[in-house]
Amino acid sequence: AYAGTTEFIKNYETDSTEMIRSIIGTISWLDYPWTPSQKGNAAINRYYNGFTQQEAQTRRDEVLSATIDDIRALAPLVNDLLDQNTYCVYGNQEIIQANKDLFKSIRTIVK
Repeated sequence: AYAGTTEFIKNYETDSTEMIRSIIGTISWLDYPWTPSQKGNAAINRYYNGFTQQEAQTRRDEVLSATIDDIRALAPLVNDLLDQNTYCVYGNQEIIQANKDLFKSIRTIVK
């Protein structure tokens, strides 16, 4: 499924309506109403990761101004990632253990 990703991104084509829908969908993922608990968790994560409010605003601005050419420009990055032949799986521990021969290492990051 991933083998054709680079070519898909390199040749990405869409109309303005779909591009706007994609931008709105992405922004809605970034900027949605948070509960007080979510706000607190986000603040803690930003603090420990050194992620500033300015960086968050820059990310929003980049999403809002994204173009088809910006998406196509991601093709080399995606290609480099795929060339690393590295996989990350987040899922059921029993199923992962049953398929452990597929992995170089298995790490539990959430208990």
